Amino acid sequence: MYLKINIDGENTEAFSARSLDAPTMKNDRSKQIIEYSQKTYALPRKDVEDFIYGSNEDTLETIEELKSDEDFDAPMI
Repeated sequence: MYLKINIDGENTEAFSARSLDAPTMKNDRSKQIIEYSQKTYALPRKDVEDFIYGSNEDTLETIEELKSDEDFDAPMI
């Protein structure tokens, strides 16, 4: 790969570099980490939407009104 570094607002000349290979993992625990994170921090989608948009009928109607399948004219440039 070729890089340029910005030091004090000045770009350096391009130079070549190599990245190091990531070490291989003896025990892959990514699935357990994801499951723990979801159990600890995730909320059901409905709860999140209610928190963001509110759960009363007026808010839900407003959201539905904002959804549109209309085709809009291309902007004039």
